This record gives sequence, C-alpha cells and structure tokens, in this order.
Amino acid sequence: MATYLQGVTDFIPQFQPFQPDLNFYGNVLQTKQTQYDNNWKALNNMYSKYYYAELTRDKNVASRDAFIKDAQFNLKRISQLDLSLEQNVRQATQVFRPFYENKDLMKDMAWTKNRNTELAGADSFRNSLDPEMNKKYWEPGVQEIMYKTEEFKNATDEEAMSFANVKYTPNVDILGRANEIAKDFGDVQSVTISGDNRWVIKTKNGEQLEEPLEKLFQARLGSDPSVQAYFKTQAYVERKNYAEYNAAQFNGDKNAAEMSYLQDKFNVMKIKNQAAYKQMQEQSVVYDNKIADIKGQIDAGNKDPKLKKALDQYLMNKEINDQVLERVKKENDLFNSNQGADQNNPYGDIKSFRYKVDSGVAADLMSKKLGEAAHVYAFRNYFQDMDANPYQVNNEKYAQNLSLMNKKYQNEAALAEYKAGLKQKLDDRKYKLDAGTHYLNEKGELVEKFDQAHFFTEVLDAGTATSKTNLRAENEVVQQRYTQNYAVPYFNTMMRVLTEGSTAGAKLTQKKINYIINGNEDKYADLNKWAKQIQSNPNTFLADKVGINWMKAINTRFKTFVSENSELSSIKNVQDQLATTSTKFDDYLLFLGESKKFERDLATGVEKELARQGIKGANLLYDEKGNKRNEKQFFEALMKSGQLSKEEMDNINRIKRETANRTGKNIIIDAATRGMTPFDITDKALAFIGKGIANADRIGPGNWLDQIIESKLYGDYYKEAITAASQIVSDPTVVSKITGRKTIPGLEKMSDGSGMFGKAQFTVINPKSSWGTYHYGQVLNNIRSQDLGDAKNITLSIGGISQSGAGDKISDDTTRAILAELQRSMDAAPKGFNFRLGVAPIAMNNAGKSAYIFQLPPELIDKITGKVNDKGGVEGGLLSPRQAKQLMENGLSVIMNRKAFNSDMYNSMFVDPLAAYVDRDNTYSWSDPTDSRYKIDISQSSIGGDGSYQMDYSLPVFDTETNTWQIGNYTTIADNAKQNLSDLRDNIIQGFNGAKQVNNQRVNGY
Repeated sequence: MATYLQGVTDFIPQFQPFQPDLNFYGNVLQTKQTQYDNNWKALNNMYSKYYYAELTRDKNVASRDAFIKDAQFNLKRISQLDLSLEQNVRQATQVFRPFYENKDLMKDMAWTKNRNTELAGADSFRNSLDPEMNKKYWEPGVQEIMYKTEEFKNATDEEAMSFANVKYTPNVDILGRANEIAKDFGDVQSVTISGDNRWVIKTKNGEQLEEPLEKLFQARLGSDPSVQAYFKTQAYVERKNYAEYNAAQFNGDKNAAEMSYLQDKFNVMKIKNQAAYKQMQEQSVVYDNKIADIKGQIDAGNKDPKLKKALDQYLMNKEINDQVLERVKKENDLFNSNQGADQNNPYGDIKSFRYKVDSGVAADLMSKKLGEAAHVYAFRNYFQDMDANPYQVNNEKYAQNLSLMNKKYQNEAALAEYKAGLKQKLDDRKYKLDAGTHYLNEKGELVEKFDQAHFFTEVLDAGTATSKTNLRAENEVVQQRYTQNYAVPYFNTMMRVLTEGSTAGAKLTQKKINYIINGNEDKYADLNKWAKQIQSNPNTFLADKVGINWMKAINTRFKTFVSENSELSSIKNVQDQLATTSTKFDDYLLFLGESKKFERDLATGVEKELARQGIKGANLLYDEKGNKRNEKQFFEALMKSGQLSKEEMDNINRIKRETANRTGKNIIIDAATRGMTPFDITDKALAFIGKGIANADRIGPGNWLDQIIESKLYGDYYKEAITAASQIVSDPTVVSKITGRKTIPGLEKMSDGSGMFGKAQFTVINPKSSWGTYHYGQVLNNIRSQDLGDAKNITLSIGGISQSGAGDKISDDTTRAILAELQRSMDAAPKGFNFRLGVAPIAMNNAGKSAYIFQLPPELIDKITGKVNDKGGVEGGLLSPRQAKQLMENGLSVIMNRKAFNSDMYNSMFVDPLAAYVDRDNTYSWSDPTDSRYKIDISQSSIGGDGSYQMDYSLPVFDTETNTWQIGNYTTIADNAKQNLSDLRDNIIQGFNGAKQVNNQRVNGY
C-alpha cells in the first residue's frame, strides 16, 4: 500500500493556462529560416557553378550537360526537403558529387577560369589610361593565349590534366630598356691617325661603340626573365601563325605545316648558332691575348696611362663577351643534344622539337632586336672631328719644298728635252722632205708617200705581161702553196702528237690512231707512210688523194681527242703550235673547198665544150672530183663507157686474151720468130707486151692496157682531148662562162680578169726609207741565193716577162753588174734617187714561173749604157743603147721557178685563205664552241676599195645594275685586209676571251 515519506512536505502544484514564449519561437523560426536560406543559397550557388560553368573542351561540356540532365529528378526532390536540417543539406549535396569528383571537369573549369582572368588582365592593359600600363598590351600576347586555348581544347585527356595554366606575357619596351642601359654605359671616345698620317681623327661613339653595346644588351636584357618571355612568346606565335596560314600548302594539315616550319628553322638556326658560338669563343681568346699582352707591358714597367684604360676596357668587354658566350653555349648545347636518327625530327618527340626550335627562334629574334638597338644607340651623340696632324704638316711642308726644287729641276730638264726633241723633230721633218719619202699637204702636215710605204698593183704593158695562161694549172700551183703553208704545218704537228703519244702511255693506242686517221679502229694507219707522203708531195696527197671531206673528218676526230686528253705530254709540248696551226687549217679547208669547186666547175664546163666540139671521150677527161685523168685512166673509162667501136673493142679483147694465155717467155720467142714490130696492132703487138713481162705472175689486166695506150691506133684520142682542154682553160671568156669567175681562188688580187695575169705588185724603193730598204734587201738576198748562171731554171730578161719578151736576155754577169751599180747608187743616195721594185705571179706563160722586176731610174740606165762611136760600134758601159731602151721600157726581170721565191713582197701577192673564201661571195661565220652568243660574220664590204671586208660580231655583256645579259652588236670595216683577214678575226676572238673574264667577274660579284 502507499505510504508517505516522513519529513517531506507535500506539494500540490497549481495548474495555470499555457503561456507560449513567442520570442523564443520567433528566434527559433528565424534561425531555421536563416539556415534554410543559407543552405539553399549554397546549393543554388553550387548548382549555378556547375550548370553555368564555362568550359573549353567539348568533351567536358558534353559531360556537364549529361550530368545536369540526369540530376533533374533529384533536384526536384531536394526542393521538398527542409534545408535547415544539416542532414538534408548533406543529402542534397550528394546530388552534385559526380560533378565535382570528375577531375577533367574540374581541371577544365579552373583552366578556363584562369584563361579568362588573363584575357581580362590583357584587356585592362589595352584600355588603361596610364601610358606605362597601356604599353604592356600587345597583340602577340593575346594570340599566345588563344593558340594555347586551342591546344588545350584539342589535347587528349591525359595531356589536358597536365596542361599548364596560360599566362599573359606583357609587352616589353626593348628599345626603352636598351636606352637606359646605353645611358648608364656612357659614351666612348677614341683618337686615331688617318692612314695617310695627315689627320688626327677624334671620334665619339659610332661603330666603335656598336659591338660592346650589343654584347652589353645581350648580357643585361638577355638574362631578364621578362625579356626572355617576350621573345619566347614572339617565337611561339610565329610558329603557330605559320602553321595556320600555310596549312593550305599541305592539304590543310596544320601539323604538317608546323613540322615544315620546325625543320627549316632548326637547320638554319643550328648553323647560325654554331657559327656564333665559334665566333664568341674566338673573340674570348682574342680578349685573353690582348689582356695578357697589356698586363705584360704594365708588369714590364710601362707607365703609359693609356694601357690601364685599355686594360679596363678589354676586361669589361671580356666579361660581357663571356656572359653572352655562356648563353650562346647553352643554346648550342640545346641544338646538339639528344638528337635521334630521324632527320625530320632530330629530338624524337614533338614537344622537345617545338621547345628547342622556339628557344632558338626566340634567341635569334632577341639577337636581331638587340643588334638593331645597339646600332641605333651607338650613334647617339655621334661625333667625329678631324684636325691636321702637326707632325705631318711639318713633314709635308718639307716634302713640298723638296718637291718644288725637284719640279724646278724637272721642268728645266723637260724644257731642254723638249728643245732637243723639237730640234730632232724638225731635223727629221727636213730629212724626210729632203729624202722624198714625205710631202707637206695643204695644211702643212707631214704626209708619208703611199707608194714608198705600201704595195700596190699595176697592169703591165701588153708586151711585158704574160700571154694567156692555163688557169687550171695556175689553180693547182696556188693550191700547192696554200697546202704547203697551211695544211702541212698542222699535219706535221698532228703526226708529232700521235707518234709521241703512242710511245708515252696507254691512252693513245694503235686502234685510237686508226680511228683518228681512218674513222675505223681496225683499219691500220701507218703514220710513217703518211709523213713521207706529206713531205714528198703534200698537195697531191692531201688535197687530191685524202681530199677535203677526209681531212675534215680527221680534223674533227683529232680535235676531240686533244680536248679529251689535254694532260698528255705530247699535247702539252705543242699547245701553242696546235692553237696556231689548227685555226689556219680551218681557214685552209674553206679555201680548198672553193679551189676544188673551181676545179669541178671548170672540169664540167670543159667536158661540155669538148663534147660540143665532137671529141671522143670528152666527158671522161676528168673524174667526178674534177681531177684530170691520166692516159691510162682515160682509156679505162673509155672502154667501160662503151664509146669505142666494135672493131676497136675486138682488137682490145684479143690482146687481153692472148696476153692472159701466154707467159712472157713464149711471147718473146713467138715475136722474134715472126719478126713482129712493137707497133703492130695485130699479133705483133704481143712482142712489145712481152718485153714488160718477167714471168707469168706479172701477166695481168694492166699489161695489155699499157700496150693499147702506147699503140698508135688510140693515142690520138687522149692527146686531142688534152690539147683542146688546154685551149679552153686558157681562154678567160670561156672560163668565166663556165665558172662564173675570171680568176682563181687566192690570186684575185693579181689577175686583171683577162686570163693573162697582167698585173704585178710594186713598191717604190727609196734608199732613205726603212720600208724600201727592208723589202729591197729581202729580194736581193733571195736573188743572190740562186745560181743566176743556171739558164735552165733562171731567165734574166730586159724584154719583159712574156714568153716572147723573155727572149731578150742578158747574161748573169751583166745582171750582177747592174745590181752592183744599183747598190752603189743607193749607198750614195742622191736626193730623188728612187726606183720601182715589182713581183709578178706568173712569167713566160708558165704557172711554175714568177718574176722580180726592177724598173730602174733613167740616170742609172744612162750611167751603165755604152756610147756609139763614129764607126757605129758601142764603147764602154754594160748595155748597148738598144738594150738600154729595152731596159727603160720593160725593166730588168729575174724569172725563177716559183719554189725559189722567198720574200714578204712575193708572199703578199697571195691573199689570206679566209679572204680567198670570202672573196668568192661567201659569208664566213664563226661562233664560240663553248658559248654560241660570241659570234663573228665576215663578208665583202661595199664600203671602201678592193680588199675591204665587213666584220659583224656580237657578244654578251652582263649588266650588274639589272643582273641581266645584254647582247652587244658591233660592225667594223677592215680595209686592205686581203693578206691579214684571218689575223683580224683572231684578234676579235682574243677580245672575246677578255670579255669572258670580265663577265665572269661581274657575275661572281668581284
């Protein structure tokens, strides 16, 4: 049962109505509301942060959008929760957990936010009103951020996670910074003496400051991180711009464009960097040597204050140089380290390649910029002044005084020399006038008499000139001369090269010689046989047997061999001879072509004329080359052509048959038995044939033909044709009609066009003229070298050089006496004692004869003429009056065989072979075998007299102003050039060689 506790007073509460604490409730509710609002705001911020977050990478944007879409249901449920409760807030936060636990999203949000912050900073620089802040903005800094954004956007997930935040690189005022450094460095002054020692030159700044200032900028600014960042940004943007703007050249592939940029820059910068590194090392050594030298002078006791100043300058320059050298060494190591085998990417991975190329480009940009700054500020406060060197002033005053003294003496000596020269000139003038070698023209000028200093041609009197001459025979004589003078020297040189070359080494084998001579390696060429035939009868062998085409082929093959084997000693030994004889031989071939054409045309015309006259075998007198057949060749052709009668052919066939069937012994016995005579055309002819047969082996086709030729029955055929042909070729009218020419190639100068060769070449011999005495001496020596008593080969005539005139002969003793008296008169040299000396190409109607002609002065002829006495006889003197008259009219003619003539006067009658070719209405053309722009064309000229030629030549000239080739065309008229036209041509070619050297110098820039 219930009991009460003792000592405890009962308390019975009193019940009152409930009174709520509204303030408390209000505070609680406000607290809850505040908690709800804060938590809602936090969740809303989180939602906004993720929902509206700015992202760069497309993948992350897609991930975020997918998350928001998936979170919509949970977000609606969260909105019904009491967010004032912490557990509800934690539950709501879990909705965003997949987002903030996504590292890629969070990296992208942070990276993009940083990018925007940097762009905003750059924009603030651009819009700033503060000039110093505004200078920090530049477009490449923003371009770098945009290119980095593109790289981050296109990176892989792994690359994106490690992608560094971008940072805006502020612009750097390089020139401004350089200006401050230059101001701190100060000015450089120097004093030098000019090269001629005349001026003391004081220079402030300028070129002497440029190099140390550039190295100082590199040392100070090159190590500044902000400057380095500035140029690295430039390099990076340059690379990205190249890839962006040149991708089209690589089919739109930016990576390929970028790789091309990296390869090109790497190759160029590696070379430049190596060169710079080497130069800096060498400069450092130079500074070391100069410092050591100056220190040595100071230690040796030299107290010159300039040495201390120079030492300090070199030490400073050395320090600056070594600072730059250290940076350049790092760059050089960068270019040469860790290079793989891939030539397109020497560093293997693209990141290293980009980094090293960008670093190199940045260094190059920095060097260029700092170099420009150094050039600009080196000439700040530039000043140069020149004062006369007082020591040199004194030296020059002394030298001038000495020079004045010397000049005075020189002037006095020059005056004396002038007076002596003037006297000599006046004496020489008087001497020449007195000697008759010169005369005064209307202006009072001293003029040389043409006929006493030149050769001239004149037509001889009818009785003195030759009668008609066989032009064909004369053509052959001229051919012989040209062959001897122009072809033989070339072939002699060729034979020497081939002979010596075949024994000197293996390069010139017999097969090679066979090919050069015959064009066939297997056809043997006997050089000894060739040499003998060239020496014994060069024209017959070379011009007729070998012929022009074969000689041209040999010439081409030999020249090719020489050009390909110029190192052979046999060629080196005769280089000069080859150069001279080869060109002359080319001219000879041109002449020979015209000479042979004249022969062919003449032969064709003669045969037609003979046929018109009804002469048997007229068309067979010459072969297809225009060469005259001998009697044996003529009858062979006659029989082959079938122009003989049946009876004639029967007799010939019978002789052939019987000759072939009998031995020589039987023929002789049979002939003796029957009493045959050699000229019987029947069986008796066999006896004559037998005389030429030693045994049966010698019986052949030639033996019977020889007998037929010598028989009387057929002998008149050939003789008749030859006689008629000789008359035709001696008739200039017929020759002109046949060939279109009245002269033969090479002797146009001496022919009067009548076929008589009625011209002779003369000059006036004045004993006081060097020209006259030279040529007279040559001719006299030529005559004295001959046996004038040899009447068979030499004719001494006072009746002229015609066959009939040459009959008026004088003795060799009389001739020698006349020439001796002439020499005595010349030695005495009275005023006006002149006579004419001439030479004629043909004498006594014989192509093998020429003549010297002495046309003596009347006083000499009177002196050597005897007097008629009362009884009609002649007393004294060398000549009778009749002979004296003939000598006066015709002169003294010394007629000799052509081969005996040896003088310049005689040689000058024959024109240059090149002139002989052009004189036949041909145009000569030459072009350089190594450069066809060098050209020469030579033709007869209508300007000037006979023997004038127009020489047109062109050559390239390199214009250094336009760097283009210009072709220069030139024309010159060569007068009186029949004897030296080829020499004038060779002079132009020599001029071409000089022009080539000048052009090469212009092209190569030195």
